[in-house]
Amino acid sequence: MRAFLLLAIVCSATACSWLDRTGISALSEEIRGLLTSFDAAAKTYPVLPGPVTTANNAFVQDDLNRPLRELTGNDDSLMDNLGAFARNQSEDMCYWAFQALPPPRGGPSVLHPFRGYWDVTDGHNDQDIEWVQAYGDVAVSRLHSRIKPDGPVVGAMCAMGAQIMTRRCKNGHARKTKCIPAITNATIQWPMAVSIWKVGHPDLLDAVTDWRASVQTGHLPNIEWVAHTKGTVGAYPWNSPLPAPGDLNPAGMPSGAQVQSKDSGWGSPKIAKVVKCSDIPAKFRYHTKVNYECDHMPSSTATVSSVDEAYDTWKSLTGLWPPTKPCKDDLVALNATMSSIAPPLMGANCSTTFAALSQSLTHFSCDTNGIWTGPTFRDMCCSVCGGEPIPEVPVPTPPMPAAPYHCSVCNHVYDAARDGNGTAFEDLPETWKCPYCGAPKAAYAQQPSGEWAHTH
Repeated sequence: MRAFLLLAIVCSATACSWLDRTGISALSEEIRGLLTSFDAAAKTYPVLPGPVTTANNAFVQDDLNRPLRELTGNDDSLMDNLGAFARNQSEDMCYWAFQALPPPRGGPSVLHPFRGYWDVTDGHNDQDIEWVQAYGDVAVSRLHSRIKPDGPVVGAMCAMGAQIMTRRCKNGHARKTKCIPAITNATIQWPMAVSIWKVGHPDLLDAVTDWRASVQTGHLPNIEWVAHTKGTVGAYPWNSPLPAPGDLNPAGMPSGAQVQSKDSGWGSPKIAKVVKCSDIPAKFRYHTKVNYECDHMPSSTATVSSVDEAYDTWKSLTGLWPPTKPCKDDLVALNATMSSIAPPLMGANCSTTFAALSQSLTHFSCDTNGIWTGPTFRDMCCSVCGGEPIPEVPVPTPPMPAAPYHCSVCNHVYDAARDGNGTAFEDLPETWKCPYCGAPKAAYAQQPSGEWAHTH
């Protein structure tokens, strides 16, 4: 993704007209000369419209099993860091995450080449959209089935989002009960997985690992559909009836080799908050009797879907982790970020940088995520993003001498003593497989802290 942004910023062409319209006097002549071809690039660069907000101390990350050095200062997993935080609190703490599964970034649609990415209106994504619907229904039912009183799994919800449901209603694939304004005009714009987990729970590690690695009862089919891992089969249409709420293994679910999406690039990182479990409405905690299937409506007369109701609550809560400090722009982090993705903006202040990126990249905002690793734009430039407190990151510990090998499917971290009888990963035979999800050795990569192995 970094390469796309660099291309958008430094590709050579005539200067763009927006530079003359903005009235941003802070742009130096050097920056004016280098920021070129923005109008053309903005039509195609994949900045997700309508993202989940990162306000109120929400943070961006890929998985609880992975480290997040940018916020923790160490190479321990996010789960371990949150567990240590939870043990020092007087109440149970919950990790509440929203993860979008937007349409693929694969480029403009065939019939609408200048509408840019994320356009689903002409039908070129219809095959994959049906898989998202089917897999979404199965995934929320599977996670719901794992909710046990006082267990590590606290809640599970799902939405297809206004954009996808509007398309499915138009092409006749959606149930009529779903083609109502509360869903087609929902706040949640894209397919959304919503999960709640109790941090510090003794069974959390096993629960998260098994959830990601299990083909029959977990999330692995969704992950492999997105990731196109070795061993998956080529895309084909979903030709079976769509799963009913609570159906864990419907007729259309593949067996054996898993299926990959028709178009690559689906997925988005998680946007999460750590909050008191008691601050989450009781209806969304340990809801064993209510399956919040995709686009669930609380009643026949309701005007807001259950997931939109949950999102409104989530937005109103301020995350209790990481610790925060008063707003002060982090120009060192901004400069480091721009040095790797947009060298022409090095040395520019937050106002100038935000104006340049938002003018050039359609849909860019303080909530944009996934363009770079490291701090969010909101955390680097709080002065232009609401003036909220920003994370107070501890002094980093020395990094591990060599990045560990992570499975790109289930995020298992290879441990030579535990998983290979003392054999270094490099010396394992090519036939070796992940002990959790069965992915081949080729699915592993040395993953530096904070980088996403894949997008789902």
